[in-house]
Amino acid sequence: MQAILPLVALIVCVGAPVGQQLNAPAYQPGNGITDPVLVHEVNPNYTRDAMQRHAEGTVELDAVVLADGSVDPGSLRITRSLDSTFGLDEEAKKAVRQWKFRPAVCNRRDGCGQIQRGQPVAVLVSAELTFTLRVPFYHVGFPGVTNPVSVKTVNPDYDDAARHERIEGVVKLGGIVEPDGTMSWIHVIKSLDERLDSQAIKALGQWQFSPGRKDGVPVRVEIQIEMTFSLK
Repeated sequence: MQAILPLVALIVCVGAPVGQQLNAPAYQPGNGITDPVLVHEVNPNYTRDAMQRHAEGTVELDAVVLADGSVDPGSLRITRSLDSTFGLDEEAKKAVRQWKFRPAVCNRRDGCGQIQRGQPVAVLVSAELTFTLRVPFYHVGFPGVTNPVSVKTVNPDYDDAARHERIEGVVKLGGIVEPDGTMSWIHVIKSLDERLDSQAIKALGQWQFSPGRKDGVPVRVEIQIEMTFSLK
């Protein structure tokens, strides 16, 4: 029997959210302002309580993508809540804070205020993150299914601030090894520190596997990986 993967689908809608109050000036894409392009996404965790209660649906939020391509954490605002009780709204915000974009650029002939033509600018975006429980996969150890085997591993970087604070320990991650040997739906099972969690997720996303197989055919298999951060 296959299990069900909590799938998180996302749509980034480039444009100005209506009524957004900003901490700093930001532009609307269009009229000489290019669209930002999402280049690094982090999928939100599907909380255990939400999974047990079969909570599904979409979280919509507004944010400002800054000129360096990062998301302004103070600009995040939920415009359509899915589930604040079991934490899906907060998990969506936590994930979007870690997104990275190729920033928007001012292409107006006379520039954008004090920003010269050709320079990056902050812009408003809206995002939709959909939580659903409908993608099948197999567990490690399932009868007739071989386990994935890692063929390329990448060690996580140590966040400088976390190193300075001498934070050590283990991040436990879960994820799916796809039939092509790549990792998907990486999520934190046991957190150590949000900064180190992010580094662990980034590293695991670069791993490569010989995929699990059923009847000789590559299939999705869920795995768990522990990454240790030590200053010794």
